[in-house]
Amino acid sequence: MERLTAWWYRPAGLLIPAAGAVAFGLFFIAAFVLRRAGVSDDVTVRVAGGMAYVFLAFAAVVLLTERRRAAGRARRAVEAFVARDPLLTDRLGTPVEAHAEGEPPRRGEEHWSVPARVEGPRGEAWVTARMVRRDGEWRGEEVGDIASA
Repeated sequence: MERLTAWWYRPAGLLIPAAGAVAFGLFFIAAFVLRRAGVSDDVTVRVAGGMAYVFLAFAAVVLLTERRRAAGRARRAVEAFVARDPLLTDRLGTPVEAHAEGEPPRRGEEHWSVPARVEGPRGEAWVTARMVRRDGEWRGEEVGDIASA
């Protein structure tokens, strides 16, 4: 089952053009069959319009899903960065579990300061993680403002 769903995890920049090519190919076959069957052009135009709407709906779903995944990737990057911070592991013990709070970054932002709640065997603390976008991915820059909860 994992192999069947792997295509869905491709970036939107690959999925949408591929879906457009598939839709165009399917319409080409449908138009050829309809023309050979002697169906009027009105029917062919309606089939083309229906396929166009299906493609647009698919593209909208892909773009919305990609946006939600990007927010999730940003949160996971913060949590992983904070959990590896040596000051926090010394203070709270290991293992440390971090939970990013606050809003995900807006599109186009290069820097992001996000509060995170960190839990460990010796207690809990709030920190502010400063993240920077490099090569399209969020990377940790600094963990600051450590406050005990």
